[in-house]
Amino acid sequence: AKVNGGGKIRNQMLAPAHFDQLVSTTSNPSLRAGLILSREFGLRAAEIAKLKTSDITMPSDGKAGEIRIVDSKGKRTRVLEIRPDQTASVEKALSNCCGGRVVDCQTGSLQKAFRRELQRSGLAESYPNGSYHLTRKLYATERYSALRQSGCSVKQALDRVSRDLGHGANREQLMKEYICCSLN
Repeated sequence: AKVNGGGKIRNQMLAPAHFDQLVSTTSNPSLRAGLILSREFGLRAAEIAKLKTSDITMPSDGKAGEIRIVDSKGKRTRVLEIRPDQTASVEKALSNCCGGRVVDCQTGSLQKAFRRELQRSGLAESYPNGSYHLTRKLYATERYSALRQSGCSVKQALDRVSRDLGHGANREQLMKEYICCSLN
């Protein structure tokens, strides 16, 4: 089946209501923190697993905050701005940090916790892929929609989302698989 601008069905996103359900019902603080940061910034499970509290600078004195993603896919580093509307979510994600890391688990453990939570909550059938990547696609879709509503062209919005996700600009075909809404 074809969906999402020509992508395959595996390219579905986590529904916002299902995201809220997972965050509110999980007893796993690392999964909760990871989900929150993934939705707010489009982070990969591997990026969350490596993220240190020292990589995050909260906004203060009128200055924007930032999250520094170090040694990501392709050994690249990128810096994401923390907008004022994201501050509360970042603080919530950081509320259970220990040992200088944002989450107390590795990438594989985060992936497994996500799949277990889908099973436990009865959502596994809705997401046969069951990948943590579903939250990145939720981020991409919501961010794309917000950029389009703010007046960005389709190309500008796709390029911005692509850069935010760490893919770089001019990756329009790839972004069509991430964005789970009409591109108009």
